[in-house]
Amino acid sequence: MTTIFVNGKQLIQSHPNVSSTLCDVAQKVTGFDKGGFCFVQQKERDFLYAVGKDETLFLEGDASLASEIAKTLADYNLTFATLVAQSHLAQVFFEEYKKLFDGTATFDGVSWRWQGGSTKVLLLAGGCFWCSAKPYYEYDGVLRVASGYAGGRVVNPTYEQVKSGKTGHKETILITYDSKTIDFRTLLDVYFNTIDPYDGEGQFIDKGESYTLAIFSNEKEVLQYAQAVIDDAEKRSGKKCFISLLPSVVFYKAEEYHQDYSIKNQSAMQEELISSGRADKLFDFNFNVVENSEIQTTLRQKTLVLHKVYKYQGPVTMQLLPFGGIQTVFGGSLVINCKNGFFTCDTLTYDGKTQSTKDFVETNSNLVNLVLPN
Repeated sequence: MTTIFVNGKQLIQSHPNVSSTLCDVAQKVTGFDKGGFCFVQQKERDFLYAVGKDETLFLEGDASLASEIAKTLADYNLTFATLVAQSHLAQVFFEEYKKLFDGTATFDGVSWRWQGGSTKVLLLAGGCFWCSAKPYYEYDGVLRVASGYAGGRVVNPTYEQVKSGKTGHKETILITYDSKTIDFRTLLDVYFNTIDPYDGEGQFIDKGESYTLAIFSNEKEVLQYAQAVIDDAEKRSGKKCFISLLPSVVFYKAEEYHQDYSIKNQSAMQEELISSGRADKLFDFNFNVVENSEIQTTLRQKTLVLHKVYKYQGPVTMQLLPFGGIQTVFGGSLVINCKNGFFTCDTLTYDGKTQSTKDFVETNSNLVNLVLPN
């Protein structure tokens, strides 16, 4: 019986039928992270080992557990490009994996090459994960939002361990989304509108390393967009943003009572938003991207058209602006919350009359803060 170590720690113990080649590969794994990992799925007398190294996943064991390995990879934010396994194992594995991530698997006679599709993930640390996760449930294209821990030194930490500040983890959310329906820019826009980017000690009432900010990604476009937002915010505000941009890492799913907390505990969630300070604190991130488009909707049975629409990040939070709502913010500007994000504009047409948003607000105050139809 061979013992397999990862990063100097005994995580799994091999079954007598596991090949020496797989054990040799596992012993060369450098750490339980995006660069290398190994673990075992066990049920009664069935064993299945998964070893990942240099973007290659090795599977060996009982095919009955192959679907569980696929789910485990997704839960831990672990990826691969090539699969080495017997055909019966690969078939069961890909049958489940394709339910989680669309894509195609092609066989070259030796291994299977995985080409991912439109399903993507985004790993964000925005303070309390109950609060960070809450806004994303309302967006079309968001398939799953999981709460957990990332960036630390301990394997499978508990909430109490992370909260103590001794593990180095941050409270994070892992968003799985369909990039054909919603893109990472919209998801990041929501993130920037629900944090205090200028707090380097935590978020709102929650202080400590586990509540500090970070965006974990290996995608160049994601990091470039996030850096542009940060640079612009620092330039406009004259203040430093404390948002770390880091490589994607393993994600440890938090205890079950933390999952979908804002849905299962709506009253408690609202109390948390108020007590933490998130519900009433306003920020001025001011990163406006010209969309060169118009948004048209109906307000009190009359046509409302927003001209020269901007993607909006300003002094408003998801908690203050109801989904599908319209309201004013500082300076009399108008903000509308649509399914694909926050928007604002300088001019609009209402009931056939074109005017500035400021004039509209001053003459139509009775229309503000209404919930608009979908």
